[in-house]
Amino acid sequence: MTRVKIEDGYIVLDGHYDIKLNRCDTKAKILDWVCHLSEKTWVTKKTITDFIDAACSAHGINPRCDA
Repeated sequence: MTRVKIEDGYIVLDGHYDIKLNRCDTKAKILDWVCHLSEKTWVTKKTITDFIDAACSAHGINPRCDA
């Protein structure tokens, strides 16, 4: 089960990987993180989706490419 949450200024992935919120506050930064996270063996598609949702929600970003 994927657990992605925002806690104390971080997005916490599966309880053991923290990403500071200000390091994913634009679409470009989020995409960079998606590329980085996709190289991790423990990261699933659900983890990536939940990370994108959390980062976009935290910063009021519309995740659609055309927006």
